[in-house]
Amino acid sequence: SKVIGDEGLVVGIDIQEVNKKLSGIKNVRIYQKDIFDITDLAQIGVSEQFDVVLSDMAPSTTGMQSLDQIRSLNLVESVFGLLPKFLRPGGNFVIKVFDSQNAQNYLKEQKNRFNEFQYLKPKSTRSVSKEFFVIGKHFKA
Repeated sequence: SKVIGDEGLVVGIDIQEVNKKLSGIKNVRIYQKDIFDITDLAQIGVSEQFDVVLSDMAPSTTGMQSLDQIRSLNLVESVFGLLPKFLRPGGNFVIKVFDSQNAQNYLKEQKNRFNEFQYLKPKSTRSVSKEFFVIGKHFKA
């Protein structure tokens, strides 16, 4: 909350149980709910779209690579679908993606929704991991 200042707000939404200690931090609100059930920003106590949307969502994995890739891509597509509701024009977006040819094709289609669009695989990620992050800057809405 130091980075966002006195007027900023961090909102965390997770379908899993959330660490209750986080809700005690100034300018931080934590909700345990399914993001796809939120039909209006007022349900999470905000009236304006966000400057940044960060999605670290991942599907339940089965160990079957092709099925896991499909589930991941379905989730990614769903999150991109939420952007007009949650992300203000000019805002920034980060999402975790499990790599596949279909994911690459879908992401190419999404590039034009941002002024800048890049992929990042953090050094801390295992070399065999198929996950990477997509960073979209300056959402065109």
